[in-house]
Amino acid sequence: MLHSETDDMLRRLAKTGVACALHWTGADKLIGVLRRSRHIPLIIGYHRVVEDYAASVKGYMPPMLISRRTLEQHLDLLG
Repeated sequence: MLHSETDDMLRRLAKTGVACALHWTGADKLIGVLRRSRHIPLIIGYHRVVEDYAASVKGYMPPMLISRRTLEQHLDLLG
């Protein structure tokens, strides 16, 4: 079942809000320190990497997609 555009927009807004809250409070750094101190690997999974996100959204559920450009930005950030 595909989600409506409003549901997708709200989900992205919620994820962005949580990420911003973690950053603004410094909790993201604390999580990073705790993760490093326990030598726990960070595992990130992506469902489907596409060249053109806007064109691919029509055939798939948007939360399952990530553009190649965004993936590259994520990898640069993690590196």
